Amino acid sequence: MVSGDRFSSIAQKIGKTPAWLFHGAEDTVVPVSESRELVKALKAHHDDVKYNEYPGVGHNVWLKALVERELMPWLLAQTRAKMK
Repeated sequence: MVSGDRFSSIAQKIGKTPAWLFHGAEDTVVPVSESRELVKALKAHHDDVKYNEYPGVGHNVWLKALVERELMPWLLAQTRAKMK
């Protein structure tokens, strides 16, 4: 399977669900290219996609994501209507 097809298939399943992805640029467990490709595929299906990539951060990216000032307001602003 070509990786582009895999990400396109995932993006189609996600549909128009808003997405905010986070990835550490120095992640040695999951290559950062995985998130970059998924973001590209998601943006091809809809425009409510956010992506933060943190230089110098490894697999423990959640430590950065959880302190994003806009994360909670963004999460709370999501509605089913936005997903249609």
